[in-house]
Amino acid sequence: MRRTLLVLGGGIVGLSCAFEALKQGWRAIVVDRGEIGGQASGAAAGMLAPFL
Repeated sequence: MRRTLLVLGGGIVGLSCAFEALKQGWRAIVVDRGEIGGQASGAAAGMLAPFL
C-alpha cells in the first residue's frame, strides 16, 4: 500500500512537494481553495524576495 501525502496549497512550493513525493512513490493529494497555481505563484513570477 502506498503512503499518501496531503498538500495544503497548490502554489509552487506545494506543487514541488507533491511532485517530489510522487517521484518517491507516494500518492499526493493537493488541496487549494482557489485555482491551482493561481495565487502568489503567478504574482511573484518565480521571484522569492523578503517582504519588509
